Amino acid sequence: MDLFTSEANLEIVKINKGDVILNSDTLKLFKTSILKHEEMYPKISLWLKNKVLPGIESGQRIAYLGLYNGEPVVTAVVKIGPSSKFCHLHIEKKFQDKSIGELFFAMMIVDVRHMAQSIHFTLPESLWEDEKGFFSSFGFEQAKKSKTQYRKSEEELSCNATFKKVWESTLIKLPKIMEIQAADKSNVVNGLMMSVQPKFTDRILNGDKVIELRKKFNSKWTQRRITLYSSAPNKSIIGYAVIQKVISNTPEKIWEEYGSELGCSQTEYKDYTGNLDKVFAIKLTEVTPYKNPIFLSQLSNFLGADLIPPQSYLALKENKNWLNAIAISDLLQGKFSTIIQNA
Repeated sequence: MDLFTSEANLEIVKINKGDVILNSDTLKLFKTSILKHEEMYPKISLWLKNKVLPGIESGQRIAYLGLYNGEPVVTAVVKIGPSSKFCHLHIEKKFQDKSIGELFFAMMIVDVRHMAQSIHFTLPESLWEDEKGFFSSFGFEQAKKSKTQYRKSEEELSCNATFKKVWESTLIKLPKIMEIQAADKSNVVNGLMMSVQPKFTDRILNGDKVIELRKKFNSKWTQRRITLYSSAPNKSIIGYAVIQKVISNTPEKIWEEYGSELGCSQTEYKDYTGNLDKVFAIKLTEVTPYKNPIFLSQLSNFLGADLIPPQSYLALKENKNWLNAIAISDLLQGKFSTIIQNA
């Protein structure tokens, strides 16, 4: 059986305070997965009980669980603070070397962004020797013997780097990390970001508006992902959709055939189309709202750059800052899905 098919879904879930309080099924899966390493790390159960779970409740730690078709295959824990620590990252052997490690590193780096001045972690010497290239690509270029030895059978090394260096390295890698979501055209890198008025983004998210209008557009964007930016006063990324098809026709014909799907009154429609000879109707499908909006000011702060939203839309591949901003927006959602490619 080929595990790495295009239909196989790896879902990454953040474990939150509510999971700990309620001892949710997600938390139970996480704990079971962590305790599988007890033979190699004899004190791991105490670490889980006394450090990880209280840390999740207090907001000082974040735990992640990667599920492949519902089965746990990845676990990770990060400690947040000025000196942030990647406490744990384990990927089941048959899922390694599939860029999943890059995805988890990027998620953890984004999550400590607001506090970290440096990031450190420990790892077995053999892993450092085998994967120096991976760690150095994130800015971790040296390893030395750790003051604390966690493993029974192998020397533990410690890696440390300034957050500035790690962040700069991550920004370079983000487009590639996000591109592995899917082999088809609907991945974020090949997509668009479109500015939409708040009243219309609300209608798109609740299903009252299926078609977005543009005075100029190109059918080459069919089947591409479109990230939805809710313009002033919201100024936030609120979700995304896929362009199912693009129809161009006279305003009269578009209204006659698609009026019920436009999510606007005929007066609003005429105000927009005016004396146009042709208008483009962009039919959306697979509309996916973000759990929480990601604000423009927040993204600008993350990137240390001014982000200017387009009047209509922009191609992300042609705008590095916005491509990174959308990649960060996806990572910040806390529940992230990616497609595992064919081996």
